[in-house]
Amino acid sequence: MKSADVEKFIREYDMLRQGDCVVAGVSGGADSVCMLLILSELSETMGFAVKAVHLNHMIRGAEADRDEEFVRSLCERKGIPLECFRRDIPAIAKEEGISSEEAGRKIRYQLFEETADAAKDEYERVRIAVAHNRDDLAETVLFNMARGSSLKGLTGIRPVRDNIIRPILFAGRAEIEEYLEEQKEDFCIDSTNLGDDYSRNKIRHVIIPALKELNAGAVDHIFDMAMDATVIYDGIDERATKFLDKCEVIREGERPVSIRIPADELLRLGKTERSEVSLAAMGIIAGRRKDITRKHIESVIDIAEGVSGRCTSLPYEMSAEKHNDKLVIELVSEGYISPKEEESNGSGRLVTEVTEDLDFSAFTKNKYTEIVDYDKIIGTLRVRKPEEADTIVINSSGGRKKLSKLFTDLKVDRAERGSFPVVVDDHDVVWLPGLRLSEKYKLKPDSSRGLRMEYILEGGNPDE
Repeated sequence: MKSADVEKFIREYDMLRQGDCVVAGVSGGADSVCMLLILSELSETMGFAVKAVHLNHMIRGAEADRDEEFVRSLCERKGIPLECFRRDIPAIAKEEGISSEEAGRKIRYQLFEETADAAKDEYERVRIAVAHNRDDLAETVLFNMARGSSLKGLTGIRPVRDNIIRPILFAGRAEIEEYLEEQKEDFCIDSTNLGDDYSRNKIRHVIIPALKELNAGAVDHIFDMAMDATVIYDGIDERATKFLDKCEVIREGERPVSIRIPADELLRLGKTERSEVSLAAMGIIAGRRKDITRKHIESVIDIAEGVSGRCTSLPYEMSAEKHNDKLVIELVSEGYISPKEEESNGSGRLVTEVTEDLDFSAFTKNKYTEIVDYDKIIGTLRVRKPEEADTIVINSSGGRKKLSKLFTDLKVDRAERGSFPVVVDDHDVVWLPGLRLSEKYKLKPDSSRGLRMEYILEGGNPDE
């Protein structure tokens, strides 16, 4: 690999122009050292400025301090401005309930962005350079495939994403180390990359070598496939974006909390575009796509294909429901009835309490007490009188029955039907106290939280 190869790649993807500034993330490893050296060289001929950022994760003790000192020395020798930061990543990970790997990545990019923002006072366009290479891309594609990704996962790592560039993405790890050897430049080795403790390291040290035994060019072929997949995906993504632009998005302030998609129009799309629209819609509501897999996409499409009233739980406290002719994807964790809140309709009052103890036997059981799946309730519970169009889900496949028909079947006195208490959320009938619980809200083996509901009649409930 030569600096001319990197320059060609930079120009092909319009990564850097004359007058730009690039903030380079430098860990001290071979990849980032190679990238920094080549960017420093190209800065003179292409006319851009280079700044470096290093984060000491405070994980590997003396080894991390050695890396920091190495990067300081390198930047001083090459005359490259450097910002060094120290952050207690293990403490941050514990506080936020995430892995150290995820916390480290989050803080790194946060610091890159802060440094880039500061440089905007001096430069019109500022880019952030990270040192992913061809092997990293292949590992990412395999990791995404193993986890059950959509077509987007096959694109792996993009050369450019917003203001983030990857100038040496085309180069393999062996080429990078050969370049450093030719330049007689040292680099640091992170001991955590040598074991098989993390999933990615298992792909790096076990799966990739096995693939290379089958075909020495395996990584190159995965890279080429990912570049092709990127072109195909970008076309699908553009069409999916245009489709979602026509859908109704409900917001609380600036935050999207619900999106309503015409189900019939969604189902008329091709299979791949239909999947991308579903994935993108979940990404809009969740604010991220990580951990949303093919299984979740298929469950959303299954809801769109089904009858009105069907519902499924999704990651990040979302749900998908078929509501008349709309597929509704929304957050279900906010706006629920508060624990021990009371709602009255004149003939009685509803008392609720959230519980993680899903053993019904722990409560006094009678026909005026029920426990439902808390995470299936959408909006706020309230009690009202029956309405002409009311229906209730009566079986696990989503079949419905009008309340008027149900009252007849269960021989409810005609004089009582007009004032019978109906417990509803923002979308559907949940419960007819003393009569019928909707199948839609019943607890399932994978339910994690329950909502205990008790309807107390005026004058007290009858003894059973």
